[in-house]
Amino acid sequence: MVFTAFNTALKKRSRRGAAEETAESRAFLDYMRTLRDARLRPEIEAEQARLRPVFKAAAHVLGPHAASPAEAAVVTADGLSHVFGAMARAGRVLFLNVPAILSNGTIESLEGRHWDGPLRRAWRNLCQYEIRFNRYEPGKNRIMMNVGRFGFLTMQRGYNTRLESTIVAPYVLLPSAFMKKVQENKGEKLLDAMTRLSGLTNHDWFHGVTLTAINHNIAPVSWHAPIKAEIRDLKAAGRGTLDNERICRLGHNEVRGYKKLLFLKNETIEPFESWAMRLQREVLTRMADEPGNALAAVVDDYLSAWDDFASRTNDKTWIEGVGLTHAVFAMRFLAFNLVRAVPRDHALVQKAIAVDTTGKAAAQFDDIYNGLWARYALFGPGPGAHMMKKDKFSVPPEYMCADAGEYTDTVLSASVDAVMKSHEDSRDALFAAGLSQRRFFNAKRWPVTVPDALAPAR
Repeated sequence: MVFTAFNTALKKRSRRGAAEETAESRAFLDYMRTLRDARLRPEIEAEQARLRPVFKAAAHVLGPHAASPAEAAVVTADGLSHVFGAMARAGRVLFLNVPAILSNGTIESLEGRHWDGPLRRAWRNLCQYEIRFNRYEPGKNRIMMNVGRFGFLTMQRGYNTRLESTIVAPYVLLPSAFMKKVQENKGEKLLDAMTRLSGLTNHDWFHGVTLTAINHNIAPVSWHAPIKAEIRDLKAAGRGTLDNERICRLGHNEVRGYKKLLFLKNETIEPFESWAMRLQREVLTRMADEPGNALAAVVDDYLSAWDDFASRTNDKTWIEGVGLTHAVFAMRFLAFNLVRAVPRDHALVQKAIAVDTTGKAAAQFDDIYNGLWARYALFGPGPGAHMMKKDKFSVPPEYMCADAGEYTDTVLSASVDAVMKSHEDSRDALFAAGLSQRRFFNAKRWPVTVPDALAPAR
C-alpha cells in the first residue's frame, strides 16, 4: 500500500548509485505516482486496518465520555474505524497517517531547482493533477521542537471531474545532512522505525474523521462527493454555509465545551492542532499501558536500530543549524515523538535514556518535555493558560481550564461529540448517495452498509 511506497522506492533508487538528493527526489516522485494511481477504497480499508491499534486505544479513552447510548455505540473500536472510512468515502478524501521522512531539500528540488531534464518532464506530466505542498512552519526559520518541519502533500486525482478524489499524505522534513548520514551508514532500519513511530504518534486520522471542519486548502472536497450533496441540503435548510466551508453538523464552534479548546493566535482561532495532539497523547498513553502494545514494539525496534546507527557513525560532526551530532539528533527525534505519547517518567522514556551510554539523551528529553507544547497542550491545562501567562492576550475565564484534568475532560468530551457529528454527516451523505446518485457512486464498489448500532434512524 502507499504508505510503504516511499521507503521502498528510496532503497531501489539509492542502490542505482544516483546522488543522494537526486535519488531521494526521484524516490519521492515514485511515491507521488503511487498516490496518483492508488484506488481510493482499497487504500481506505488498508488505512483502517493499520489504525486498528489506535482505534482500540481511543475507544477505551473516549468511551467513558459518551453522553448517551448512541454515542457509546459509535466510540468503539469498530465504530471509530467505520466513521473514519465513511467520512473518507463521503468526502472522497483520505488522510494517510504515516508520514514520509524526507530531507529538507527534497520538495524544493521537485518544485524546480536542482533536478535534471528527465525528472523535470516527469514532474510536469505528474502535475497535470492538482498537487499542493502545505508546509506547517511555526514561525520564521523555526522547526518543530528543533527537529523537523511537518507538511502535507495534497493530491487531487481526476481534478474537476465527477470522479475526483484526494489523498492527503503527510511528510516530515529533516536536516539533509542527517538523512545523508543515515543512507551512508546503512540506516534503513532506523528510517523504517522513524516512519512507523511517526505513524503512531501522528493524529491525522482525527483530521480525517473531522474532515468537514478542516482547512479545505489541505483537504479539498470535490463538488461531486456525497458529502457536498449533504452540504447543499443543509444550506437550503439554513444550516451551514459554503462560503467559509463551515459545513454540516461539525464546525469549530459546534462541539461540547468548544470555548475551552480554543487559543488565540494573531487574533485567529486555531483549536484543532492542540486539541488533536492532546487527544492522541491520551490515546497513546492508554496504548502504552497495554501488554504487547504497538508503541512499545516500535520503540524497541527504534532503540535497536539507533544503537546500530550510533556505533556505525561514531563521529562528533555536528549537524549545521541544529548543533547536535547525528546520533544525538536521532535520539531527539525519538523524544519528539514520545512527548506526544507518554509522560516524562514513563518506562518507555526511561528505557530510551538508558540505551544512550553517553548520557546525552536525557538532555534532549528534558528539553522537549520542558517545552511550551508539552507543558500546556500535551500535559497541562491547555494553550489558553499559556496565552494568559504570557500576557499577550486577555483570555476570558470561559476560555480557560482550571487544570490539566479539566482540559483532558474537555478534549475527550468534545472528541466524542465531534465523532458523533461526523458519523451522522457521513451516514446521511452515503445513505442519500446510495438512493439518488447511483450513476456516480456505484453501489457495488461503495456499499452503503453500517453496523446495526450506527444505522440511520427510520
